[in-house]
Amino acid sequence: MELKKLKGVRDYGHKEALLLEKIFITGSELFKLYGFLPLETSNLERWEVLIAKDVNAGEAIKEQTYNFKDKGGKHIGLRFDLTISLIRYIAEHQNINIPFKRYQMGKVYRYEEAKRSRYREFFQFDLDVIGGKSIAYDAELLNIASNFLNKLNLKNHYFLINNRKVAEEFLKKNYPKINLTKGLRTIDKIDKIDKEEFLKEGFKEKHYNLIKSEFKSYDEFAEATGIECKELEELDNYLHLMNVKNYKFSLKIVRGLDYYTGNVFETFIKNYEKIGSIGSGGRYDEVFSKIIKRDLPSVGFSFGVDRILDILLKEKDIYSPLQVFIAYTSPKLLNKAIEIREKLVNNKIPTFLSYDFKNLTNQIKQASRRGIEWLLIVGEKDIARNLLTLRNLITGKEEKIKIYDVPRRIGFSRKREK
Repeated sequence: MELKKLKGVRDYGHKEALLLEKIFITGSELFKLYGFLPLETSNLERWEVLIAKDVNAGEAIKEQTYNFKDKGGKHIGLRFDLTISLIRYIAEHQNINIPFKRYQMGKVYRYEEAKRSRYREFFQFDLDVIGGKSIAYDAELLNIASNFLNKLNLKNHYFLINNRKVAEEFLKKNYPKINLTKGLRTIDKIDKIDKEEFLKEGFKEKHYNLIKSEFKSYDEFAEATGIECKELEELDNYLHLMNVKNYKFSLKIVRGLDYYTGNVFETFIKNYEKIGSIGSGGRYDEVFSKIIKRDLPSVGFSFGVDRILDILLKEKDIYSPLQVFIAYTSPKLLNKAIEIREKLVNNKIPTFLSYDFKNLTNQIKQASRRGIEWLLIVGEKDIARNLLTLRNLITGKEEKIKIYDVPRRIGFSRKREK
C-alpha cells in the first residue's frame, strides 16, 4: 500500500499550521472589533441545498461538488463555499438580530483541476453582513480586508471593483445579441484568454483594452464605460471616508457566482497576480427574498486562505511561537532545566526543552533548526553561582544572567524585538 495524499489536497506542517493559526487569530481579533461574531457550520449539506437554483453558484460549481449517498440513502455533498451553509443557517434561524454580522474560517471542497495555489480542499475565511442594505457595509468589508492584510504584512495589496449592474448594462448596450450569462463569463476570464479568443466570442476589438483597463477613480470609470452607477459612487465615497485608498475600478470584475447582484470586488497582491485573487466578494441582495420570502440584502467577503499562506511562505514571513530553547550540559542538570522551563512557561514565555540528553553542540543545532531566537544554557559551574548563559542565536551575543532574572530578561527582550 502506498501512503500518499490525494491529488489537490495538502498537509500543513508546523510552519504552515502556525501561519494558519496566525491568520485565524489575526482575523478573528480584528473582525470582533467591527462587531462580527463567529459562526461554525457543517462541512456536509443536503444535496438539494447545494443545487437549489436560488442559492447555488451555477452549473460549473455543481459539477465540481463532491457528493455521495450515505448509508441511509440520503444524497449528501461537501460544501463548495461557506456562503451556501450560511444561507441555509439563516433560513433555519430567522429570528436572528439584523444586521447579522458573522465571520467563519473553514474548509471547502471543489473537484477542479489541481494546480499551483488551486486546491480541491482549501480554507476560506469569510465575513458576511446579512440584512445590511447600506453600501457602507460594502466599504466596511473592504476596509476590514485591507486592515487584515496589513496586519499580515501584505501591505502591497489592492482591490479591483465593479458592479454587476454595470457589467450587465454594458453587455445589453453594446452586445444585445450575446447571451448575458455567456458574455459575463467571457468578461470574467478575460485575463486568461488572448484577444483572438475574446473576439471569437463576438466582442469588438475596441472593447478588449477597455474591459482589461483599471481606473483610479469612479468618474474615469463611468466616463470610459458610459454607464453611471449610484452604488459604485456611494462605495467610492464611503471608502474615502474610511481612508481606504488602494483600489481601482474595472469592468473585468464580475465574479463567477450567479447570486451576485451589485458591487463586486477582488483582491490581489502586487508581484503575485499570477497566483490569482486572494480575496473576493460582493452583494447578494436577492437570495433570501427568493428562498424565505424575506427581504435581507446582504454582502460578503471571502479570503482564499491557502493563497495567502502560499504568499506568506514565499515572503519568508515565517514565525515561531517558541522563544527560548533550554540546553543543559549534563544529564544530571535536567531537573534544574525543568524548574527553569516552568518559570518561563508560568510567565507565558514559549519554551522548548528536550528530555533526551544530547551534547551541547547538538542541542544548539536543534534550536537553530527550529528557528528559536534565544538559547538558555544550564551549566554546572554557572548553576553553582545561580547563573545561566543567555545567547541570541540571531546576533550571536551572549551574557550571564541570574536565574531569578530569566523571565524578566527574556520578556524584556521579546518586547524590545517586537
